[in-house]
Amino acid sequence: MKIYLIDGNNLMLKLRRTAALWKNSKQGSRELLVSILLESPQLRKAKVKIFFDGAENGRISSGTISLHYSGSKTADFFIRREIEQIKNPKLTSVISSDHEIMNLAKVCLCTVVTSEEFSRSLEKESEDTSEESKINALSRENDEIYQLLSRKKKPE
Repeated sequence: MKIYLIDGNNLMLKLRRTAALWKNSKQGSRELLVSILLESPQLRKAKVKIFFDGAENGRISSGTISLHYSGSKTADFFIRREIEQIKNPKLTSVISSDHEIMNLAKVCLCTVVTSEEFSRSLEKESEDTSEESKINALSRENDEIYQLLSRKKKPE
């Protein structure tokens, strides 16, 4: 099973929707990030671990995603520890923009994806899903119109 280790703060600041929330509500930004990741097709059959700096500030419904809070340490500390303990690095992708984390992940043979790259792929997925839903809605409307027009008028 594919494993994703995600530096949550890095990724939140790279996604447009979560970055916009960050200034007003770090918790809201965390919740939105989890929601976006839960909707991602590329993560559906993977084990996903998100690491956040600081303490937990309210429960987040995370489904299959595990959330880890660093408390008084940095999230990087826990990500580093996780990378060093990974059993199958070839199935592990590390999502971060921290150079030390990325270098360690490369040395340990994990796949490294920058937060910028990963945020672009998530935003593309979101756009594709949005376009697909618009196409489906138009298709349903066309079907309804066709059915209305194809009904024979009843003789009076």
